[in-house]
Amino acid sequence: MNIPYITPFLSKILNFFLALKPGEKISTLAFIVSIFTFFITSLINRKNSFDNLFFHLISLLSDILKLDKYSSKEITTTFTTISSASTEIIKSRNNEIKEKTYKLHEIFVKDSFIELQNLHLEWFKEAFPATINTDQKNVIPVRKYKYLQKVNSLQDIFNYAKHADKYYEYKPTETFLEQFYPDYEYVETPDTIVELIFDEVAFESDPCQSIFTLINDPQKKERFLFLLEHLSSLLPKRRQEIDRIRDDFFNFFDLTTLKIPYTLVDKDKKLIVSIALNSKQYEVFFRTSHRVLKIILAFSFPYYFIGMHRTIINKYCGIFRTQLSEQQLLLLFYNAEFSKRGVKFKKIVEKTNLFGDISELPLSKDDEPTHFQRKILIWEDSDMKNLRNDYVAKNFSYFINKIFIRTI
Repeated sequence: MNIPYITPFLSKILNFFLALKPGEKISTLAFIVSIFTFFITSLINRKNSFDNLFFHLISLLSDILKLDKYSSKEITTTFTTISSASTEIIKSRNNEIKEKTYKLHEIFVKDSFIELQNLHLEWFKEAFPATINTDQKNVIPVRKYKYLQKVNSLQDIFNYAKHADKYYEYKPTETFLEQFYPDYEYVETPDTIVELIFDEVAFESDPCQSIFTLINDPQKKERFLFLLEHLSSLLPKRRQEIDRIRDDFFNFFDLTTLKIPYTLVDKDKKLIVSIALNSKQYEVFFRTSHRVLKIILAFSFPYYFIGMHRTIINKYCGIFRTQLSEQQLLLLFYNAEFSKRGVKFKKIVEKTNLFGDISELPLSKDDEPTHFQRKILIWEDSDMKNLRNDYVAKNFSYFINKIFIRTI
């Protein structure tokens, strides 16, 4: 309040009172005392009436929560059901994304590997115009010359990779090893780059899944990149083509590009929670909690004008909260935040600081919330942000009240 404006007002009242006759002063004082007494009595009666109703509802709530269906174990099962449904939706969405990608790029994958294989065969023909059989010990498998023709399908490549004994013979020379396969121990048979990749992953059944696995498995990815780089070094004039194919593979199939794993959006969560809470299992608990918080807000309203409403709300919400387990408290949050039936309840509970104020809802994983354990949350990070953003009262009187309380 602004004291300079209050002082003249009080001065006028005092001057008015002093100007009264003695009998009028006594009558005026009696009237003021009556009004004050009536006001205090009304407040006391209103508080007593509220307390009777409030503690009656708290007693009723306590009896309700003793039922097995409201136990922390039962609610944890509900949370697990919601979490499992989330996993299934993520899995389904991921599969949809991958299948869409596979379908869109399947021809590209097949054509690219056929192109890579034929590029290697070009080099192979130039490097080894003829091959011979040998009984020497230091030998490596080399494609038979008559099988260096251009391939037309993945099946051709698969056959070469799978049946090395039919399509390959053995050629000596350590010079060959040193010149073309300096990392020979790493490069196993069969010897052409693409066939090595086919030998690594089963391309025949699902080419797109195979390239997806190659690119997103750290070890396979390293080997895949090594083999492509090796092919580029053998065919420096075709490096640009090979690099383009490599880049397209990663643009089309890298997890980060595909945005996998899929992240649940609020629409997904609302669907999951609404289904999980659609039964009447928790209906009485939700209705009673709604009623308790509603009467607390109604009772606190007159105190708003003297800046005490937040103190009233915190006091009675604290009593209400002590009746609940952590799971029961968070069940109210999920009902309010994601359930269709919780829309009206959210408008009530977001004014109460039921789940804590800002200081009691830390975002840092090093700090635990005051009224529940972080690990109980289904979607931990996003849930904590929602609790802080939507369920902490943010009005001027609230902050003034916080400052006042912390200074006394």
